[in-house]
Amino acid sequence: MSKISRRKKNKSGFFVYLSAKFQKNNPTNMKRVTLHIALLLLLTATGVQAQSDNYKRLAQEITQSCNSDYSRAQEIFRWICTNISYDLEGKANSAEKCLKERRGTSFGYCQLYARLAQAVGLQPTVVTGKAKGESATKGHCWIFLECDDNQLLIDPMWGSGSINDGKFVRNIDEAWFDVAPEWMIFSHFPQDKKFQLLKKKLSEKEFQKLPLLFPYIQNYGFDAAKMLNLAMKSDEGVPTIYQPTNGLDIQIMEVPLHERLQVGEAYSFTLKKKSPHKIMLICGSEYVTEDMWQRSDSIYTLSYRPFKTDKMSLSFESDNNGTYTTFVEYSIAPPTRAHLDTLEKYRPLAAEEVRNLTSTNIEILERMKIDGHKLLKGIRDKEITSLPQFFKDCNFEIIDIPLSGTLEVGKEYLFKIRPRTKGDTWLIRHGHKRFRRWSIDPASGTQEITVRPTEAGELELSVILADDKGFYHSCIKYEVK
Repeated sequence: MSKISRRKKNKSGFFVYLSAKFQKNNPTNMKRVTLHIALLLLLTATGVQAQSDNYKRLAQEITQSCNSDYSRAQEIFRWICTNISYDLEGKANSAEKCLKERRGTSFGYCQLYARLAQAVGLQPTVVTGKAKGESATKGHCWIFLECDDNQLLIDPMWGSGSINDGKFVRNIDEAWFDVAPEWMIFSHFPQDKKFQLLKKKLSEKEFQKLPLLFPYIQNYGFDAAKMLNLAMKSDEGVPTIYQPTNGLDIQIMEVPLHERLQVGEAYSFTLKKKSPHKIMLICGSEYVTEDMWQRSDSIYTLSYRPFKTDKMSLSFESDNNGTYTTFVEYSIAPPTRAHLDTLEKYRPLAAEEVRNLTSTNIEILERMKIDGHKLLKGIRDKEITSLPQFFKDCNFEIIDIPLSGTLEVGKEYLFKIRPRTKGDTWLIRHGHKRFRRWSIDPASGTQEITVRPTEAGELELSVILADDKGFYHSCIKYEVK
């Protein structure tokens, strides 16, 4: 008896044990037990068949409009992402529980996907391994599937949503269906390396060193193979790239691909906008708004030199309400003396001495083409201890103006500017006086005027726009003593 029990390792071993026991002690009882066993096996088989029929009916309903294995595989993914939630308790780890309770672990998700896919003739494999952010003991599962001459990697659980503050939040991400192997390896490491689907397989140590990137960033135009190659070769990391939201449709044509940037170094940004969202580069307290970028049709370009250690981001205006959301983020490394020298050489207006004297956006000063080297020298020679107040809405270049924010009564000052638009009226306002007699060079468009303040108070360079019906716009404001 015990010999039979040890030899039978299948699910019917317990029934074999009972049969042997009752046959030895009571032949009549044996007949009854055999009948009960037969009925039990019949009911079990009937239940299994009914469950199988349920999967088949559901799978056929999900895929009824599909005309290829690929589209069937995709529709099953969509249905699961739409109808199954992540089981925070970690109990729904079978297809049956996942379907019944509409929640599951990664294994439950994948078992359900496999059963539905098999019901319509597909042959998926449940891949086991590790995912970044998952417990080493917990592990993770996803799907490998060959269909229509394609090898597909699919993660229905990660495609369905995410955990936020301890709660599951549904946020369907179709980037987790048919994931390029080069994207998948940034977050998923299979136990069996053949499921990496890479020509050169990575070790687990190499996998752990990779930054955590998600396949949705391909929507920005990033190439998976290039990003993997860069990440493998560099120890500098890659920028943080956030998932597109609120209909953001931007193609990133050129950006720095290192996470840490350097003060004073020039970096190029080229974006192609396909949506009305305004873009902005934000570096600490500096805001480079869309109107400061170079534009050609829908393509925006910018060359930018960071000026201090801080976070730097590319952001977009969400919902036209003035609130900006980051989609690419960098950090600026602490500068060396060489980096500060480079900054001073190419961007003197961003030097710390200038920034300490003004709250004006450095980009605005640079757009006015103030002579930064001259200003920096005046500050260091103690000739300039304050700066005038600059206003951002005036469209002109500065050729020569007083750079000190404080002027003296009775002293002459030259103002020489080049307006960027025609038809505007420029003037100096000082108390009740208006100085309008500019000398204009018709060839260059440059205009200049000399002013001698006669009383203490404010002196202001202003403009009346051609279509503004006499309204003054302040451009630069001084204090006269």
